[in-house]
Amino acid sequence: VEGEMKRLQEAEVRIGEELNAEKEKCDIYERELNEEKSRTQQLMAELETVEEDVKKIEERVKEEMDKLSYASKQLQDERESSEKLKTEVEEERVIFEEKQFTFLAEKCKLEND
Repeated sequence: VEGEMKRLQEAEVRIGEELNAEKEKCDIYERELNEEKSRTQQLMAELETVEEDVKKIEERVKEEMDKLSYASKQLQDERESSEKLKTEVEEERVIFEEKQFTFLAEKCKLEND
């Protein structure tokens, strides 16, 4: 009976040691898990910041594209206006030259008479 009792005590000690070793492993895993959770939370916060930055950049890009589009439209309007003015100036030049020619013809006719 004493041998059996001693064997049971040794088994109890061994099981206790194994249980402590398993508890230590669990503690290590729990610390690692908490570290991973912390890193994940940090990365999520960084991701959120990056997403906000991206939204701000997209808004600025859209504003700049709108400005560029408006400037492009203004430039096109100015080109059209310039072409119209060129045409009007050319028409006025032709009319002036015709009048000048008529005037000179009349002047020559009067001088010859």
